[in-house]
Amino acid sequence: MNLLWTTLSVLTTALKRLRANFGLALCAIVALLAAVALAVSVPTYAEGASLRLLKSTLAKQEQQTNRSAFALLFRYLGSSKGSLEWDRVAPADAFISGPGLARLDLPLQGLARHVRTDPLRMLLPPSSGAANPFLKNVTLGFISGMDQQIKIVDGAAPRKYSAAIKPGVAPVEVLIMRDLADEIGINTGDQFSLVGTIGGKVAAIPIKVSGLWAPVSAADPAWFYPPSALKDVVLVPEATFTGPVAAYLKNEVGLALWFARLNGANLSAAQAAPLLARIDGLSAQAAGLVAGLKLEQSPRDALLRYRQEAQALTLQLFVFSAPILALVLYFAGLVAALLVNRQRGEIALLKTRGVRDVQILGVYIVEWLLMGALALAAGPWLGLLFARFMGSTRSFLQLTADAPELPLALTWESLRFGVAAVALALLAALLPAFVAARRTLVDEQQQAARTLRAPFWQRFFLDIMLLVPAIYGIYQLRRSGGLQLGAARGADPFNNPLLLLLPMLFCFALGLLAVRLIPLLLELLARLARRPSWVAPLVAL
Repeated sequence: MNLLWTTLSVLTTALKRLRANFGLALCAIVALLAAVALAVSVPTYAEGASLRLLKSTLAKQEQQTNRSAFALLFRYLGSSKGSLEWDRVAPADAFISGPGLARLDLPLQGLARHVRTDPLRMLLPPSSGAANPFLKNVTLGFISGMDQQIKIVDGAAPRKYSAAIKPGVAPVEVLIMRDLADEIGINTGDQFSLVGTIGGKVAAIPIKVSGLWAPVSAADPAWFYPPSALKDVVLVPEATFTGPVAAYLKNEVGLALWFARLNGANLSAAQAAPLLARIDGLSAQAAGLVAGLKLEQSPRDALLRYRQEAQALTLQLFVFSAPILALVLYFAGLVAALLVNRQRGEIALLKTRGVRDVQILGVYIVEWLLMGALALAAGPWLGLLFARFMGSTRSFLQLTADAPELPLALTWESLRFGVAAVALALLAALLPAFVAARRTLVDEQQQAARTLRAPFWQRFFLDIMLLVPAIYGIYQLRRSGGLQLGAARGADPFNNPLLLLLPMLFCFALGLLAVRLIPLLLELLARLARRPSWVAPLVAL
C-alpha cells in the first residue's frame, strides 16, 4: 500500500512539474520525437531497400530456373545413408506436411511428396516364355500432390491394392510413363514382375499396367524434377505403397522428397528476418526425425544476404546521420539542463529537508519516461514518413517522383532503435539532475552570489568556430566547381568525402547555434508574457 501511495505521489509531482514548465516540456517532447523518428527511419529504410533488392533477385532466379524461389525441397537419399522402412520416414512426413510448413507463416501454393524404392528389375512374366525376361531397371513409388500436373493418356488410374502381396494373388495395378511404354513396347493390361534382393532373399512383386501417364506441361514450376527424370518410376497409389508394399518389402524407401511451393509475393520486412530462423528450425527438426534428411533448396541464402545487406546499410546510414542524432540528443540534454536550472532552489530545499537523491532522480525519471512514452507513440510513424521520403531519392541529394515504392513496415527490430534513442536521451537528461541533486541549500546560496552566466562570446565561441571551416570549405568547393560537378555526377560522397563532410559540419554548426538560441528565445518570450513595465507601451501598440 505504501509503495502504491509513493508511486502515485511521484507521478502526481511529475505531472505538476511538467505543467509548470509546459514550454520546456514541449521542447523536450519535440527533441525526443525527432530522436525516435530518426532512429526508426534508418533501419526501416534499410530493411525496405534490402527487401526490394531481395524480391528482384528472387524474381530473376525464378525466371532462370523456372522454379519458385520460395520453394523448399527436402530430400533423403538412401544411396548415401541407407534405405529405410516407411515407419521411419512417416514421422518426418507428418511433420513437414503439417506443422512444419505451417510455422513458416507463408501461403502454401502446393506440396508434392515423392517416395520410391531402390532399383528393381522389371521382368516379363514366366507365361511369356521369353528366353531373356529382363526388360529394364525401374523403381516403385508414389507421387502425391501432382494430380493437376499429370494426365492419363491411356487406360485408367490404378486402384488401391488392399490384399497382401503373395504369389498367385492378383497383381498390383501400376501407372507408367508413356515414354517408358514407347521405349519398351508396353500396353495397358500387360503384366510384369518387379524383382529385387531384400534382406539377402529375392522378392518379386507382380504388377499390371492399368494406365499410361504424361505431364500436362513439362515446364510447369510445380515439378520437383523434370518429368523425364521420372520415366523409370513405376507409380502406385500412396496407400498401396505404404500398405502392402511396405509390409512385403524391407527398407523399401530408397528416396523420399517433399517439394513445397510457398508464395512470397507479399513478404514484408517483418516476416523476412524471422523467416530465416524458421527455415533453419524446420530443417534442423526434420533432420532430427530422419538422420540424413536435408533441405536442398530454399530461400535461405537469399534471406541471409538480405539480413547482412540490411545490417550493413543500417550501419552506414547511422554513420551519416550520427551528427544529426547527436545534435538532437544534445538539444534534449540542454532542455533538461534548463528544467533543472529552474528547479535548483526546489531541489536544494528538498535536500536540506532530508529527501534522498534517489527520490529526486525518480521524479525526473518519471517525467522523462512520460515524455518518452509520448515520443514512442508518435515517433515511429513519423520515422516511417522519413523512410518513405528517403525512398524517393535517386542518388545523393537528388529526389525523383517516379522511384519504385519501397515495401516499408514498422518491425520490432526498428522499434528497438527508437527505444534506444529514448534511453540515450534519458541518460543525457539525468546528468544535470544528478549534479543538482548533490547540492544543498547552502551550496545554492553560495553559488547565487557568483556570476553564473558566461559572456555571450564565450557561450557561442564553439558554434562560430565550427561555422568558419564549414563556410570556407563550401566556398572553396563552389569556387572550384566541385559542387556543380558533384551534382552533375550524382554527388557520390565516397569519391569526394568533402561533399558529405562539409555540408554535415555546416548543418551541425547551425543546429548547435539554433539549439543554444532557442532557450534564449524561450526566456525572452517568458519575460514578455509577464509584461514588465518597459514592454507595456509596445504591447499596447
